[in-house]
Amino acid sequence: MRVKIKQRIERMGMTVADVADLTGVKRQYLYRVISGATTPSVKYVLKLCTVLKCIVEDLFELELKDTYKFLVCLIYVAAMNILISCHNIYYATQFKTHLLHFQSKHTLKINQSVFFSGLCKPNLGGVYA
Repeated sequence: MRVKIKQRIERMGMTVADVADLTGVKRQYLYRVISGATTPSVKYVLKLCTVLKCIVEDLFELELKDTYKFLVCLIYVAAMNILISCHNIYYATQFKTHLLHFQSKHTLKINQSVFFSGLCKPNLGGVYA
C-alpha cells in the first residue's frame, strides 16, 4: 500500500505538526503513519480525511499486487456462494479451505467475518459462520 499523506499535507499548505495537532496525535505517530511503519486505525484515518478535506483514496493507494490478491479472494467467495446456493457443501468447504490457504500463502490479511458473513444459511448447519 502506498501512503500519500505527506503529499496531501503539502498540497493543503500545512505541516505535519499542524495536522498532528489538529488530529490530536503526537508528530512522531503521524511520521510513523506517513512512513508506513504504523497502520492507523479507521477512526484516525477518518480524522485525517476531515482535517485534510479529502477521501481515504487520496491518502492511501492499494498497489496492483494487493488489488489482484483481493480480487482472487472475491472470486473464491463468489464461487462459494454459487456452490452454497446449489447446496453443494463439500465443494464449498473445499473452496473455503483454498481461500484460507491463499490468504496465508500470500500474507493477505482479510477479516474473515466480512468475507464469510452472509454465506451461512441456517439449513446448512453453520458451515461458514
